[in-house]
Amino acid sequence: MIDTEQILNDKDFFKSFKNATDLESFFKKLHKKAVEQMLEAELDTHLDTEKHQRTKDGNYRKGIFPKK
Repeated sequence: MIDTEQILNDKDFFKSFKNATDLESFFKKLHKKAVEQMLEAELDTHLDTEKHQRTKDGNYRKGIFPKK
């Protein structure tokens, strides 16, 4: 797990943003990535398989072969 306190106290991290637009862009990218990861995890749980993993009935999730 990431130590958020360490990031929040890292002056070099904040110096990497030149202006408010850079910071806003970073937060938008972070938010997008977080939502994508949460949706992917929800889909894994719902389908009971991870991406490219064979299902119980022999199909692949997001595979190239037709369904059996």
